[in-house]
Amino acid sequence: EFGSETTFRITQAFLLRDWGTKFKASYGTGFRAPSLYELYAPPFWGMPIGNPDLDPEESEGWDIGIEQSLFDNCLTIGITYFYNDFDDLIDYDWSMGYINISEAKTSGLESFIELIPFRDLTLRLNYTYTDSEDDDGSRLLRRPLHKVGFNTGYRFLEWGRVNLNILYVGERDDSYWDSMTFTARDVITDDYVVVNLTGSFDVSEHFQVFGRIDNLFDENYYESYGYGTA
Repeated sequence: EFGSETTFRITQAFLLRDWGTKFKASYGTGFRAPSLYELYAPPFWGMPIGNPDLDPEESEGWDIGIEQSLFDNCLTIGITYFYNDFDDLIDYDWSMGYINISEAKTSGLESFIELIPFRDLTLRLNYTYTDSEDDDGSRLLRRPLHKVGFNTGYRFLEWGRVNLNILYVGERDDSYWDSMTFTARDVITDDYVVVNLTGSFDVSEHFQVFGRIDNLFDENYYESYGYGTA
């Protein structure tokens, strides 16, 4: 339907070994054709979904950052600035179905701090700030301004591993189709915290037992307003 497209990505890192400092940067382009569902999904409850007139989404983006290791690599900190520019961004509007946003952009900061207090324990905290804007100057829907993650990885008895991940996602602008009035309205999707736990144990060289618990504390939350999660 949309032919072929060539995309590319260039990355570069420069390490000052004696100082434990790394400078890094990248630049790339992207292309995404609409899916069959986005093009042709039939209306639901009188609400449009598919849009056969969608154009493919094209993008370009770059980032630049620095990482610093300290105390014989026991502590590492890093920060990266990123910027992405989209043409014909594919998005969803409750009243119109899938649409193209002619111009959109996202930019922000990603940062992390990683601590290895001893060989078998790794602690990592990361934070992402994302600013977004559509062709009207409004924030893009369902893009949180703030995300925070904390990950703990522990290896025990040489054969076992356990990993605890805590994710905080800030509130987001969203829209919702009111099936009683058959109109779309703007809403704010609440922030949430989800905790996930994984573990594994090597019984032998060829046999491993593993398990995973998603949403350990049974958080009730939406990633997109009105769409439930497990």
